[in-house]
Amino acid sequence: MSIHVAEVCNIVDEKTHATIMNELMEVTGRDAGASFSGSAILINKNGREIFIDEMASPIRNGDGVMSGVVLVFRDITERKRMEEAILESEKKLREQSEELMESNTALKVLLKQNENEKRLMEEKILSNVNKLILPYIERLKRRMAMSDDLPYLNILEENVKEIVSPFSIRMSSAFICLTPKELQVANLIKEGRENKEVAELLNMSLETVKTHRQNIRKKLNIYAKKVHLRTYLLSFKE
Repeated sequence: MSIHVAEVCNIVDEKTHATIMNELMEVTGRDAGASFSGSAILINKNGREIFIDEMASPIRNGDGVMSGVVLVFRDITERKRMEEAILESEKKLREQSEELMESNTALKVLLKQNENEKRLMEEKILSNVNKLILPYIERLKRRMAMSDDLPYLNILEENVKEIVSPFSIRMSSAFICLTPKELQVANLIKEGRENKEVAELLNMSLETVKTHRQNIRKKLNIYAKKVHLRTYLLSFKE
């Protein structure tokens, strides 16, 4: 009595789960030296799937006619589970890495936005001090040149300048070569103030403002060049 191998075990393709026993027999029966090896799933009589490495070699009689097949199975279920676990871990790591990159990008954008907002606030404070406080202190100093209260006014001016000096340093790192007065002029030019307005706000003559403008251009290496001063100053805003 002959028993077909399919009655003993059922071997299916890993991906399609199609029975591959007939293909296995066909390959091994093709020629005398034929053999087959690969990976598949062995379904036992209880329906449990077992991942296997398989090897099949033909058994032939003296006439070279195939009389049977030697099948060798090696259970690799544990190895498969480990491989799947590794693949799943790698997938999760990739997803976490992508999430971290997205979070990092969002954090950079937020930090940049906060830095811009901080810089804008510092510029506003410095600008207000330059045009709303210091010019009036300067006028008071002129009027109180002989007053006993002048030292207090000088102290007040120095203290105000000291308070805003960190803002001025951060804003003017590109303009470190400028004097404090030139820096004041440059900040007002950045705001779009005309020469006459700058002169009134800083209590100086129109000619003095023009001289400061020339000095600023010289120190920034744009003197006698067709470069708009305010546009050039604004380019250092970021």
